[in-house]
Amino acid sequence: LVTGVQTCALPIYLGQREAPSSTFRAFDAGRRHACGINASGTPECWGSNNSGQLDLPTEYDAELVSVTAGGHHSCVLDRDGHLTCAISDDSPNNQGQGSHPQEAYTLDLAGVRDNPGHQDGAADTALFNQPSGAIYDNAGNLYIADTGNHRIRRVTPSGIVSTYAGQATPGSSNGSRLEAQFNEPRGLTWAPDGSLVIADSGNHLIRAISSDGVV
Repeated sequence: LVTGVQTCALPIYLGQREAPSSTFRAFDAGRRHACGINASGTPECWGSNNSGQLDLPTEYDAELVSVTAGGHHSCVLDRDGHLTCAISDDSPNNQGQGSHPQEAYTLDLAGVRDNPGHQDGAADTALFNQPSGAIYDNAGNLYIADTGNHRIRRVTPSGIVSTYAGQATPGSSNGSRLEAQFNEPRGLTWAPDGSLVIADSGNHLIRAISSDGVV
């Protein structure tokens, strides 16, 4: 988190140093303006507002994850991959900044691309090995069949990855979810009683983790 007033050292003309006294999750400085996503998850922009380049909406369907302030435009990206931009009428459209695709972009939700392994923690540094099936629960947690690690992993809505079930060594033993073993688990689904059902591919079995954590 950065505080706008303390981190802005832009030229004072056109007001781009006059940042609001907010705390920001993300921040970017353009040529004549700057923008941030504040702690409430809404964008704040300040500086020159040539024909509306600062006029981003204040409400979005999904959480904002990134912001950019260009020469004549401001853009925010939400967690569902949708891009929203405010672009000045007199934009020279350098490099196509005056237009952008309307379809959702693909986001890397968790893991490090082309770097297999097993590591829990923040979503952008956690490691997976050939993840396959995935399913959400009603609380917004994402469960992933981490096939190459023989484990079931969980990603919380706040982006923290943990090992939900299984061990590093493949096997078929039952027991508590962190003591049980799987062998290349793949598909996941929910049973009517709330159990997490797993297609344990390497063991040729269908397994279930009960709501109280027993396999």
